[in-house]
This record gives sequence, structure tokens and C-alpha cells, in this order.
Amino acid sequence: MQSITNVLSDHLGWHRARLKLMARFQLALEKLPATNLRKIAASLKAGVEHESNYRRIQRFLSGCDVDFTDLGRLLVRLLPQEGPYVAVLDRTEWHFGSAPAGVLMMGWT
Repeated sequence: MQSITNVLSDHLGWHRARLKLMARFQLALEKLPATNLRKIAASLKAGVEHESNYRRIQRFLSGCDVDFTDLGRLLVRLLPQEGPYVAVLDRTEWHFGSAPAGVLMMGWT
């Protein structure tokens, strides 16, 4: 988790608590077959009430202002420097009430 936190810190400029939550969140996403926030909350941090983790995730997501230029630089840095590799790009749009939310996902192997 420390290396994830360091990489995020170099590019996003967030405070330490936010970086640690993002690192834990990312690790949980890798382990779990689903992206249900309650399931992620249950796997975040041992010894912490699941409901507390769930509220923490909600606060994180609702108050998260991401500089997409910085995020783009981070994603490019994470790409393998040596090929060959396969990149996959997917875009979707969800609606939260009447507010649209576009999601762009990128992955590579």
C-alpha cells in the first residue's frame, strides 16, 4: 500500500488520509469481483466497523475534486515503459437522479 500511496502523492497532491483511503480502495477493487461499495467497505481496514468505512467512502467520493490533467499524467506514468502491451479503453455514462456522470476506464496488460 505504501508504494501506491507514494505514486498517488507524487501526482495528485492530496493529504495523507485521502491518499491512504484511495490506496486501500484500489487494493479492495483488485481483490473483489464486484464494485459494490458496502462490500468494498467490508474489506477496507480490519478492526474498523464496516458502516464507518462505508461512510468514509461516501464522504471521499462526494467531496472528491480531481484535477483530470494530474490524473492523466498519473495514468501515463503507470503505463508500462516497455512493450508490447495491450491497452483497453471503455466509456460509459450513468445517471444519479438527473445528473449525468461520465466514466472513462482504462486498463492494460
